[in-house]
Amino acid sequence: MSKLVLKNTSINMVQFVFSAVLVFLMTPLYVRVLGDYDYGVWQIVAALLGYASFFDLGFQPTVSRFVARFTGRDQKSRLRVLVGTSVTIVTLLSLIPALGFAVWAIFGYGSLGEEVTPDIRYRWVLIIIAITLPIAFLNLIFTSVVEGLQAYTARTIINITGSLIFIIGFVTLHDRSDPLVLMAALNLIMALIKVAALGFFITSMARQPVQLLPLQFSVRLSRRLFRFGSKSFAQGVAGSVEGRMDTLIIGAAIGPGSVIFYSLPQVLSAYIKTVSETLSHAFLPALSNLREDSEVDAVRHLTMTGSQLVLAIVTPLAIGIICLGSGFLSLWIGPGYGEKATVLIPILSAYFFIPMLTPVVGRYFTCLLYT
Repeated sequence: MSKLVLKNTSINMVQFVFSAVLVFLMTPLYVRVLGDYDYGVWQIVAALLGYASFFDLGFQPTVSRFVARFTGRDQKSRLRVLVGTSVTIVTLLSLIPALGFAVWAIFGYGSLGEEVTPDIRYRWVLIIIAITLPIAFLNLIFTSVVEGLQAYTARTIINITGSLIFIIGFVTLHDRSDPLVLMAALNLIMALIKVAALGFFITSMARQPVQLLPLQFSVRLSRRLFRFGSKSFAQGVAGSVEGRMDTLIIGAAIGPGSVIFYSLPQVLSAYIKTVSETLSHAFLPALSNLREDSEVDAVRHLTMTGSQLVLAIVTPLAIGIICLGSGFLSLWIGPGYGEKATVLIPILSAYFFIPMLTPVVGRYFTCLLYT
């Protein structure tokens, strides 16, 4: 089991490093092409999308947990019902935020503009996002199924492929169309590709293939999903409100053009949290399987050893960001951005580091919620 966790964690780190390299290479281009104002608009929309994810009601970790349980017990029929039930519920739930973005696109898109005359570009961005949301929610469920099956290699290959398509599309087309609308459109295309690839893997290539169609729905199982999901939902709401409200407040109070001077230091400091979560992510299904087998000593050993290893990696990272962060921003984006981040980076770094002191213990507590 420890070897499997190590393998899955290594795969997660490959995806993280790939994503970090893309952020390093592409952020200067995004800032230059979009400008401070539209970059801030995109960050505000991304924060609102984070709030839209509330409507999955904690189904993402719940589905991963139940897939691991049913797989461990070799209950293929229940696995199919689980996928069908969760897909049906989450797709219906996704229509709520999608409708909200559609209404915003029709009646309130001018609130995103910096001029009195509304900019029609923002309407198109909001319409595309409204279309993307149900697909993105379906992507969350399919990803949870793949992670519950512990097929992290397939998930990582699909995610990396989607990201490459997005990057290639933006680099190729940003000077031929409006870059903000292009980003929204490429995000939709990437979501479609990922859902199709994940669905194909689940039905045809997984170790335990799951037939998706026709969807099977269970009222009894849906009640269990809602009951267990509500616990993760409460945790997720607290974390999302805490992590995204700042961007919205800055955008509303000062304007989208000022968001960039906060979001760039935040992105850099947030790598402390991202690395910790990436390293500990594969522990949840592994701990769930160990609990199913009543291996108490193995659970305790994996939890404590994993936390120590993660902390040993995250601590020097946090120190490096605090000491070198503002200088790095000056070289990366420009001197003006680094100078304004001198005080902000240490504060944000401490904010992200302190809750990460026991990363795998947190995964274990999440596991306990579903028993």
